[in-house]
Amino acid sequence: QRPHPRRAHRDPEIGRRLGLAGRFNIWHAGTIGLSQQLETLIHAAAKLAQERPEVQFVFSGGRGVGRDQLEAAARSRGLTNCRFLGFLPFEELSDAFAWADAMFVQLRDTPLSRITIPHKVYGYLSAGRPILAAIEGDTAELVRRHRAGLVCRPCDPEAIAEAVRSFADMPAEQRNRMGECARQAACEHYALPIVTARLAALIEQVAACGGRKSIVR
Repeated sequence: QRPHPRRAHRDPEIGRRLGLAGRFNIWHAGTIGLSQQLETLIHAAAKLAQERPEVQFVFSGGRGVGRDQLEAAARSRGLTNCRFLGFLPFEELSDAFAWADAMFVQLRDTPLSRITIPHKVYGYLSAGRPILAAIEGDTAELVRRHRAGLVCRPCDPEAIAEAVRSFADMPAEQRNRMGECARQAACEHYALPIVTARLAALIEQVAACGGRKSIVR
């Protein structure tokens, strides 16, 4: 994952154009598929619609197999706090993500998802925004280790709603510190040159071992 070139400040024109200004935006970016089970985010939006009218759930990215169903679910509930932006070009993401108060990632809890870190997480870190991770395992540990956001149970609308309340209630300075920690982690640990160097060192180490039996086949 290449870091976004900069942490953008909020451009009022972009906020107006994308319908983000004046809202507290919880943002899911990327393909909407089956493994994310994002219908639970619609349920969380319904729970918060009256209680926290400033909160808005934002979805951007490719359509995926679940996008139409997700939009239909939001419409059927009459939710006005869900916004579907569609695909945004990479060069616009920095400016758009500046309007995110927290970036959202979720995978349903399976043995595989516990050892999976979705690619979008590195983009979230790079954008310098706090992360709301509704996920167990390695991704949750990454967010906790870098103090880059909050973690809650996956596919649990009430747990997600409570985490959103926590984000909305905390001082902006605290959220900003989480975003700064996220950006620092991206630049110091997960930028392409750093990851490439680690991979090259690992390949050299394996090659140096030759055909020893200790090598995992």
